[in-house]
Amino acid sequence: MLHLKSSMAVRVAALAAWIGVIFFSSTGVAEYWSEKTFCYGAAQLFGSLPVDSWLYRLVHFSAEKSVHVSLFLILAGLLSACIPGSRRKIPLILFIAAIIGSTSEYLQSLFPGRDPAFRDVCINFLGATAGSVLIVLGQKRDKHLTPSLPQNCTEWHKKSCSSGPPTYCRAESQSGPQSRHVGSARV
Repeated sequence: MLHLKSSMAVRVAALAAWIGVIFFSSTGVAEYWSEKTFCYGAAQLFGSLPVDSWLYRLVHFSAEKSVHVSLFLILAGLLSACIPGSRRKIPLILFIAAIIGSTSEYLQSLFPGRDPAFRDVCINFLGATAGSVLIVLGQKRDKHLTPSLPQNCTEWHKKSCSSGPPTYCRAESQSGPQSRHVGSARV
């Protein structure tokens, strides 16, 4: 039980730290350094592409908004790890992400040079939605990849058959569960 509590504490700490990263990304300092990083990367990748060209602005917009999507996609995963499973888990993740996204945009209004936008709240929500879709797909995949297998053939047989054990189980019922079998031959 102590392990489960400490495991949850680590997940909650990771979630709190990530929310801190999201809120920090709303500051002028984060905007300054992300812009400098983008300008350096764009100069390395695109060299002589004019800064006022439509292509440069498109790449800049895409890079900027992909940060929003990434931040909130990861947020959805961390929220999923902290919220116990229920049928309301995904709506709760999306609600919390919407609150955090709105708060993040509001924080931008407190810093000179930052421009909060409803569009960014929607993009944040899109990132959380993408994360939620990945969570649901992952859960469905896990259910299909992890079938519940019986402890032994006899248990399987009781649940599945009434005409006697299949060929690969007959030897087990004669020699006990200690030996392994392939077909009806011992291995």
